[in-house]
Amino acid sequence: MDQAFDSLKVGQVLTLQRELFNAFDGRAVAVYWRKYKLGFIPKSANYSIALLLDQQVTLKAVIADIRPQQDWHSVLLQVCIVGVKRG
Repeated sequence: MDQAFDSLKVGQVLTLQRELFNAFDGRAVAVYWRKYKLGFIPKSANYSIALLLDQQVTLKAVIADIRPQQDWHSVLLQVCIVGVKRG
């Protein structure tokens, strides 16, 4: 996992993936870089993102800042709406 974090750079695009059946958070949104799950959007900030993903809105998550810590890493994301699926 540290190898994945060591490869991250400000400006890179990450993937947001809804975890509908997450046992700990009904609005869980996982954050991926390539095949690596980096973690989750914090529960305190995931409501709108989960709602948009559930409505099939296309979101783009871009790394705005990386804050390495001793035991964990924090990645600040800028999340933008890219497109809305019209049905």
